[in-house]
Amino acid sequence: MPDRRLIDEGLIPGRDMFTIRKSEPALENVQDRLISTNTDIIKIKGKPGSWECVYYDRRTRKCGIYENRPEECRVLTCWETGPIEALYTTPHLTREDLLSGVQGVWELIEDHQGRCDYETILKLQERVKSHSDKTAKNRIWELVAYDRQIRRTLIENSVAPDMMDFLFGRPLSVTLPPLGIQI
Repeated sequence: MPDRRLIDEGLIPGRDMFTIRKSEPALENVQDRLISTNTDIIKIKGKPGSWECVYYDRRTRKCGIYENRPEECRVLTCWETGPIEALYTTPHLTREDLLSGVQGVWELIEDHQGRCDYETILKLQERVKSHSDKTAKNRIWELVAYDRQIRRTLIENSVAPDMMDFLFGRPLSVTLPPLGIQI
């Protein structure tokens, strides 16, 4: 996977990335629809409050890491989408590729993924909608609280706050409301 070198060499640090987690609903750009992802997708963050890439320099209108940009950026052209569409069908670099050898961290990520799996949350939400199931609603709240707490705990133990979106994906408190799930 060609982008691994960029991360391993620190050219794109974890603080500048976020993870769309396996089974998280995400916008599929080519067909402009929400899909449930079948694997982690690591993306470069946007600037605060924007989707503009953190490496884009608006003043110079240039990419700050152009010589070391990820493969997705290399093939992206607005006038010809074929190469980027083809790239979507190839295996992506995942958190497991990058972090499975980091003892303790990887196990924590796996536990979080298992507990806060979007398929489970969406099934709970269906129970809430169809049966006004308070137990399911409480379970969603517990998962949101767990997601929030694991982030706080790691930050209290000296893990940089800007690494949380990469390690655990975006907070459930951010990703669930657009799916119609009230927190």
